[in-house]
Amino acid sequence: MAVGVRPETNEQEKFTMTNANGFNERVLVGLETSFKTPPGTPAGYKLPVSNPSFKPTVQRFTSEALTGSAQPRKPVDGKVSVQGSFDLECNTGSLGPVLSGLMGSEAVQGTGSYRDHVIYLGTPQSWYAEQQFGDINQFLVTKGNRFDKGDFTFDPEGLMKATISMRGALTAILGSAFTGSGHITDKTVDPPLSYLFSAIKYGGSAVTDLQEVKLSIDRQAEDVKCIDGTNELADIITKIAMVKGSIKALFQDASLINDALSSTETSLDFYVPSSVLGYGLWVTLPTLLLMPTGPTTNGPGGLVTQEFTYDAYGATANSHTKAFSASKAFTTVTVTSSSTDALTISIDGASDIPVTLTAGTRTPAQIATDINSAITTEGTAFVRNGRVWVESATGGSTSSVEFKTVTHDGAANLGFAEAKYSGADQQAIRFVVTNADTAVYNA
Repeated sequence: MAVGVRPETNEQEKFTMTNANGFNERVLVGLETSFKTPPGTPAGYKLPVSNPSFKPTVQRFTSEALTGSAQPRKPVDGKVSVQGSFDLECNTGSLGPVLSGLMGSEAVQGTGSYRDHVIYLGTPQSWYAEQQFGDINQFLVTKGNRFDKGDFTFDPEGLMKATISMRGALTAILGSAFTGSGHITDKTVDPPLSYLFSAIKYGGSAVTDLQEVKLSIDRQAEDVKCIDGTNELADIITKIAMVKGSIKALFQDASLINDALSSTETSLDFYVPSSVLGYGLWVTLPTLLLMPTGPTTNGPGGLVTQEFTYDAYGATANSHTKAFSASKAFTTVTVTSSSTDALTISIDGASDIPVTLTAGTRTPAQIATDINSAITTEGTAFVRNGRVWVESATGGSTSSVEFKTVTHDGAANLGFAEAKYSGADQQAIRFVVTNADTAVYNA
């Protein structure tokens, strides 16, 4: 053998191993029974995500002591933590657990296939997260997670996506599936929400010239470190939430600018229906202030636009959400005289209001007209994606909408739950996600 020539070997064959394929990747999240303590057979949710990034970190501290040597000392390790984010393709299934984890307070109302998950700001709970790969037996499992931030952008068209951030207190081992013995609910199968038919209200009035709405929720989570003899975080807490965003509109008049300059409190509502009749997302910001700005001329002959940032808050007498109750989704429904033509509605706990529905084949808009004729100023009935919504005229925890059982029961025929639902006090934001899930995600 010649000097300096290595024997020929197939190094590629020798070290060949399976590479993870992102096509076979999935992200699971689920509730823990307590901080860093998953249930014995953990249930979870598989989410439609792209670009998941959960990165374990160990803070390292270096020494600069004068030791008589130029050689650096070995760094000292701090606590282990995890931070990361994922881009969520939003549908009415995937938004439920994510918003519940981000916001922290949820209630479910409705009946049959139409459940309205009403989500407010509250105390976040602890979740586990797992990044799995179907083609290799390696998984990044984290426990003690808090949903930290959510950034949402609502456009006139296109698929709805959100960037969701999480931070965790413990990195578990890389290995076999942690949730293998649990029940996983697939939230990737529902059709994604589209902005194309979204409806937006500013200050309670529908507008047609808003081009974009952005919303950011920051729970201001931080790590809690303790001297406890372990390399784990003691907890992750959230502080006062920050709800911010921006709106971009075509410039038609100075009403938005005047509101901003005068610090006039206003509100913002936007609704994004699903392609599935009756499902969708409804966001309410009861009280916000716009930051002043000026119109922007987009080149010669271009349309003039204006963009405002806003801060939403829930600490005034005006920051109340209204009570509502919604029907099933339908295109037409048959109302029969002396059988299904009667409703009894109590709004804000006041006297019962009888409603007689016109008999025949009726549309949601026609049903809403019948209800509005009876309840007058006590509330409002309107139609969203094939469902009739009845909303109290007032707001706060003392507002309520209740459908009651009657002899000629139109409520059951229309799919209204015969139950009492209330509003809420001093809320900066409310999400309503409608799907078929009967469970409370943060239970």
